[in-house]
Amino acid sequence: MGAVVLNVNRTECLVICDAGNHAIRLYSIEGATVVLIAGVPEHAGWLDAAALDSMFNHPSALAVFNINSSTVLIADGYNHRIRRLDLSTMTVDTVAGSGSPGALDGPAAQAQFYYPSALATQPAPAGSVGGENMVYVSDFYSGNVRLLNLATAQETRRRRACGGTT
Repeated sequence: MGAVVLNVNRTECLVICDAGNHAIRLYSIEGATVVLIAGVPEHAGWLDAAALDSMFNHPSALAVFNINSSTVLIADGYNHRIRRLDLSTMTVDTVAGSGSPGALDGPAAQAQFYYPSALATQPAPAGSVGGENMVYVSDFYSGNVRLLNLATAQETRRRRACGGTT
């Protein structure tokens, strides 16, 4: 189960992957409440839509670029995709992955992941032009660490895990 801390309406919250229920939930630390914010609980699938109509299949990890971000990246494990939840519009879309399992590099829509299971972000350096926000994706079954550039053509490139070869 992945989780990230965010400030939502100036309140510190925890966004949580509820992998077994195919949903994303929001836990208010201050109010000790949990609410569904994306997905259809107990129904696996793939659908980019309004957050509560969207569908996931075992979301396994989350990432943000900073605590005040309104964008949450989601590793949607068995859909073999990287998804984006926009908290300001409450919509979900796919940023990378064709949906077919594999280890194919290339443009985001054609790239193949094989159960993305962890995400790490690298914000663009301060003062950089173009803002190249990078996302590292741990691709569980292929044994690769993938690099996704959200600011450019959104291409992925394989990086073999430590000690491995490509």
